Formats: sequence, structure tokens, C-alpha cells
Amino acid sequence: MIVAQCTESHRFSLPSEMSVQVSGVVNDDSFGDWYLIGIGCGFMTHWLIVRSSSPDDAIDALADSDRHGHWIRTEERCDACQEGRIDDCECARAGNASERVNLDDIRILCRAKVNFFAPADTEVTYK
Repeated sequence: MIVAQCTESHRFSLPSEMSVQVSGVVNDDSFGDWYLIGIGCGFMTHWLIVRSSSPDDAIDALADSDRHGHWIRTEERCDACQEGRIDDCECARAGNASERVNLDDIRILCRAKVNFFAPADTEVTYK
């Protein structure tokens, strides 16, 4: 089990003592800080940790991930794209392929401390 603790929030205000059980790791062979990303809401939140040099790079790495990128990649297009006005496009894009992504479901993005060796009975806390 992997447990991550939020240390600096980049999206929404969070308690500094929030810890969660992580569902997956993205870009762990890279350099940089660990970022905790919460996708979804409440009990249905999918928690990932991403290694990157900035919060924006964390979103790019997540969008490029074969295993976890589907959580944010989307086929939805803005009105300008649907009408063929590409210069007026307002779609959020991320990753090396500059794919369209839905950032509305990313509820939490923060720099995190990560414990990869937490015992299986570690209690996940929110303070």
C-alpha cells in the first residue's frame, strides 16, 4: 500500500495533514517532486501520485500515461472546435500529443510526501 500526505496545495484549499491511500503511480522513473492528484469526488475519488517538476508537468504526465491517462483524456470538443473555428479553440490540452483533457474532475493537486512502504493496515486520515 502507498500512502501520500499533502504538503502544498495547488488546487483548492486542503488541510495540510490530509493523507490518502494511492491507487497508482505515474512517471515514477522521472525526476522532481511527487504530486498527489485526486480525480472524482468523495468516496469515488481515484488517487494517483505523479513525479514531475511542476503541477502542469504532472497533468502532462498523467495525460501521457497509458495506464491512467483515460481518467482525464476526453473526446469532447468546445463549441469553437465543433464549428471548425480552430483558432478560437478553448479546449484544455495536455501531454506530448496535446490531447484534449477534462480538468473539471481533478479535485485535488498538491505536492506530497509519499510512503511507499506503509504497512497494509495503515489508517488513511483526513484532518
